[in-house]
Amino acid sequence: MILFRGGPKTSDYLTRFFSLLDISGSLSSGGGPLIQGNYWMDDGSSQDPSQGPPRRRWPYYDDGNVMTNLFHELMVFMAKLSRLSALSMSDLGLQQPEEIAVQAAEIHDELLAWWQQCPPALRDQSNDWRTQARPRKLTVPETLEEEAFSSTKSCKDGCIIYMNHILDPLGAQPQKQEVIEAVADILEIAKEMPRGYGLEMGLYWGLFMAGIAIFNDPVAEDLIRSKLKADTNSNIYVWASPFYNICIILTICSMLTELLICSKFFGNDSTNIAGSLTGDRFRFKWAFTCKLLKSSEERHLIMNADSS
Repeated sequence: MILFRGGPKTSDYLTRFFSLLDISGSLSSGGGPLIQGNYWMDDGSSQDPSQGPPRRRWPYYDDGNVMTNLFHELMVFMAKLSRLSALSMSDLGLQQPEEIAVQAAEIHDELLAWWQQCPPALRDQSNDWRTQARPRKLTVPETLEEEAFSSTKSCKDGCIIYMNHILDPLGAQPQKQEVIEAVADILEIAKEMPRGYGLEMGLYWGLFMAGIAIFNDPVAEDLIRSKLKADTNSNIYVWASPFYNICIILTICSMLTELLICSKFFGNDSTNIAGSLTGDRFRFKWAFTCKLLKSSEERHLIMNADSS
């Protein structure tokens, strides 16, 4: 859809939202971004008055789009690592591991150089900033800004772990000091972050990478599990999350497609249709949808549809 509409444009919400899914998905799959280039980076053309009104600042507390721009810059390195991961698992990467090591070193140096140029408020942020003594209490915008910096910091640490994982996927070599420090950094941030506000969503990438770098550490493993687990009783973003809504939509569409196929294949033979739709796979989809639904009324509605 993005390509059909003329290619990615940073002024379009679709492009901005897709880039987050594209980069995070490519890191998980190791297949590289779906669209080539750093298409999420703003070249400044969207602020040209001749192109219409300036884009609204979002989030509202990000004066000058500092946090947004910094994270977009970090996404450049995340995309490079994703492409490197894909290359390392290709025939070329398996035959020439030294080439992978050279490219990893280049990305490593560029990432650290970028980090040193980041504002001190991000680079030097203390992980216990929530409990530090202050002359006054932080305002809501200031608190949200600090939380955003913590998330960006954990993502940077996740990149360090990911990079070393590409070079040593089986953990055959002793962990480097920078990996140990990155894991400790992520765990400290996660430990201090309060629950129930959806803030854990900004730590998922870092926590996941910390998890693959930890061995036989029950305390750290329990912390990671507790933070990765969505608490439906306290997390206000669980049911508002577009990922849950998408899951529900895709699941229902899949079931309707199966129903349509069965009706076309069996015609009016209701016995065969019912038998086709009572398999474990179909029942699991209904159960999965019920689990995602928010209210008891919605569950009751979907269960009635299941029984009928």
